[in-house]
Amino acid sequence: HHGEFNKRSEAFFGAAAPAYAVITCSEDLPADPETIEALEAAGAQVYLTVDGAVTCVSDGTALRMSQDS
Repeated sequence: HHGEFNKRSEAFFGAAAPAYAVITCSEDLPADPETIEALEAAGAQVYLTVDGAVTCVSDGTALRMSQDS
């Protein structure tokens, strides 16, 4: 996700029910706090690229997420 919040974000996140969300953001272009809150409210564990590289690894069944700080 790009991190920009809009009026349809909460409904979309609720319908998608993500387990994880990766938001590409930086100090100059931060994620909207409302986006992070809405994703967390939908049950997602949120990763921000401004905090370090995000790695997603799957064995075809399970997904493992990690972040370099």
